[in-house]
Amino acid sequence: MNAAGARYRICVWAVFLGGLGYLAYLNSGAFDVAAAHPSLATVVLWVALATVTAMSPIPLPRGTATASLIPALDLAAILLFGPATACWIGLLSRLVTNTAERWHPRLPCLLRLGQGILAIGAGGIFYLALGGETGGTLDLAPSQILPVLGACAAYVLVKTAIGAATASLGAPRLAGRAGLLYVKENVSPELMALPVGYVLALTQVRVGAVGVALFLLPLLLARYFYRHWVETKRAHLDMVRTLMTAVDAEDPLTRGHSYRISKLCVRVGQRLGMSERDLEELEFAALLHDIGRTAIRRDILVKPGRLTEAEQSLLRTHPKVGHDLLAGIRLFESAAEIVYSHHEQPDGKGYPRGLKGEDIPVGSRIIMAVGAFDAMTSDRPYRRGLSPEAAIEELRSKTGTQFFPEVVDALVELHADGSLFESLDEEHLETYAQGAGNSRAVEEWLKRRSSVPEKRGTADADPGRGLPVIEFPVAELPARSDGKVIPMHAKGGWKLTVAGKTDLGCRRTNNEDSFGIFESGDAARGCLLVLADGMGGAAAGEVASRMAVEEVRDAYQAGKRGLSARDALRKGFEAAHRTIRSRSLSERQLEGMGTTCTAVGIAGRELVLAHVGDSRCYLVRAESIQQLSEDHTLAAELESMGSSRGASEATSHVLTRSLGSGEEITIDVSKPFRLDAGSSVVLCSDGLSNMVDADEILDVLRQEEPEAACHTLIDLARARGGPDNITVVIGKIERE
Repeated sequence: MNAAGARYRICVWAVFLGGLGYLAYLNSGAFDVAAAHPSLATVVLWVALATVTAMSPIPLPRGTATASLIPALDLAAILLFGPATACWIGLLSRLVTNTAERWHPRLPCLLRLGQGILAIGAGGIFYLALGGETGGTLDLAPSQILPVLGACAAYVLVKTAIGAATASLGAPRLAGRAGLLYVKENVSPELMALPVGYVLALTQVRVGAVGVALFLLPLLLARYFYRHWVETKRAHLDMVRTLMTAVDAEDPLTRGHSYRISKLCVRVGQRLGMSERDLEELEFAALLHDIGRTAIRRDILVKPGRLTEAEQSLLRTHPKVGHDLLAGIRLFESAAEIVYSHHEQPDGKGYPRGLKGEDIPVGSRIIMAVGAFDAMTSDRPYRRGLSPEAAIEELRSKTGTQFFPEVVDALVELHADGSLFESLDEEHLETYAQGAGNSRAVEEWLKRRSSVPEKRGTADADPGRGLPVIEFPVAELPARSDGKVIPMHAKGGWKLTVAGKTDLGCRRTNNEDSFGIFESGDAARGCLLVLADGMGGAAAGEVASRMAVEEVRDAYQAGKRGLSARDALRKGFEAAHRTIRSRSLSERQLEGMGTTCTAVGIAGRELVLAHVGDSRCYLVRAESIQQLSEDHTLAAELESMGSSRGASEATSHVLTRSLGSGEEITIDVSKPFRLDAGSSVVLCSDGLSNMVDADEILDVLRQEEPEAACHTLIDLARARGGPDNITVVIGKIERE
């Protein structure tokens, strides 16, 4: 339990036990039940009346709000019987109500008991202290006005103070708004209901129990209409849920998305302490948050790769379209505004209106974070969903800019304690049992719930991945990204901003790519960027690529001081070739393994390339991109001899050189290339170069820094099918 939850629990128990203690005090002196001389029949009647009243909220004409006459019954009991008996009537009626609700949720039920006793007791004490009359002496006289007003004030103040305090403790992330919301929602209705209590008490005195009993009839009618009203809202929600299920089913990218979003949003809203009324609004809005997309052309919604500016502008109209569609619905009046704002961000960089901070409704904040979490963890035809841990890391990295911290914290806590998906119905979960589910987060939750042993990473797992392994082998972790700034030993103060990312791709079950970013500690060799794409199947390819990166790194970093980058790279490639070949020949399960390897040493402002295989190295300058490496494939050799393009494509995956194959290896080691300010070097496996053209790489690097560019390029390759593992390393040289 977190600290906020502990404080809330302590407060609830303090109120409950304090109420019981106060009740004992009232019955030990002049205020005890015997002093009021109530008949058993009268007490039973008022307990029944209070119970029916508690279970019969009255719907107000607009919106989803309700009013209750419980304060009126509490005041009437004070005026008729005094504080002690009134507290007993309030306690018994609330006990019956809690039992009817099966004491769920338990803490609010306990709070209701203690809060009622303390408020009724305070009102009764003030009433008597100000000279109020009880029982048969009660009259409609001017002398009774001040005691009645004092009783009302004490009752409302105590009840409101307890309610606001516990609401704030129960939802600390709302920064006091939960307490203010409690005051706003409860004070006015209670003040309006209290005069009815005076009328009821006078009716008991003047007419008798029969007159009061007749009061039950409108309450029972109110309960009937209230239940009908609730059922109407539920039916409306069910109809909308069915509609959105049909809309989602047409697009496999979003199957079940709206339903999951609505359920998860409600869970997060409950954790944040939202009222039941606001939760209903949130559920409805979450179901329909993307209804505006039905007005967007389908070719834009499913387009792989980047959207044009015109297409992005059109897509960003969908919140406004959704708002206009929902604006006239009276059952859920706030839903339209929630939908309108569900792409707004705390920093004001969202759309369509650029709202920021407190201007964004709480429901919109929740949909923004929950929608992003569900989208990241859901499968797409072009990619496997991220693990929940990876998605949570992404949410945390954007906290304060794209997502609100309190919402992300609530979502993370629900995921951590295993309750995030508890409200999903069995029919939805059955799709996962049939293998048709598309949320990786739900899959993992179901496995934990069913106590299925989790698969763990092997000893070969890369500690640099930084994400806990829950279900899938370490090779299937969706992405690894390293980013750093390396100072360069060159006159004028230069730095190299470097980032790398590797991804499983859309069709592979393991990742045979490896990469590394290393500093040598020697000015003559500067830093090393290396990338390898293994082959040989499953574990063999992974072993080969990792060995290549490690051997090249060790040779580059361990070379004697003053050894040139060219010589260090050559030694590293030769060592990698020997080590991989020796291991391949000595271990049967690794027989035939090999790897491509592309590495650059950057010393000062000069780049040296070493290369074997079909991974690539590009040099990007301000307006141009140049491929520095040569593909060592049969296709490239045939093309150099003038073969037809068809023949080249047919042999594009046949390597003519790789580390670990053959006795000898020929290594391409380049002359130094000069790096100008703003120049970038790009290393990539064929999983990227086969899917993304050089001109597209140039376009991305013109607009984005290395780390963002790595993500964009891999997303683009995945959007186009991503049949192979995809790895990219980017270094950009700039002045400090």
